[in-house]
Amino acid sequence: TRRGMKRKRRATTTADHAARTEAAKAYLSAHMAESVSLEDVAAAVHASPFNFARIFQHQTGLPVHRYLTLLRLRASLELVAASSADLTSVALDLGFSSHSHFTEVFRREFGEAPSDFRRTANIKTVGEMSKNLIAE
Repeated sequence: TRRGMKRKRRATTTADHAARTEAAKAYLSAHMAESVSLEDVAAAVHASPFNFARIFQHQTGLPVHRYLTLLRLRASLELVAASSADLTSVALDLGFSSHSHFTEVFRREFGEAPSDFRRTANIKTVGEMSKNLIAE
């Protein structure tokens, strides 16, 4: 390619990238509670980790780890709001390394701790917050 000019992708390449990204999203959804590495996801979609990371970010606008974190946060909203489950259990069940890690990530994303969210949450706020995280 010439400097500054993007090369056009073949339609088959574009379709392949989209298919790998969708397969990766499905894999991440099915394994979000587990410790998932970039290598695991790349192997599941038959790509090298480096190439897959580039493809995934290009297709979704998000790095793989960020996407996984947002999936976990989306799942946490209903669990935190609708149950009296121990927040440590919620955190560990969703694949966060600890209660404090979950609280830190939740606070960074939503501006409040999960315990504060639990006191004020309702169906409407959970739905809105969930919808704003990531589009499936």
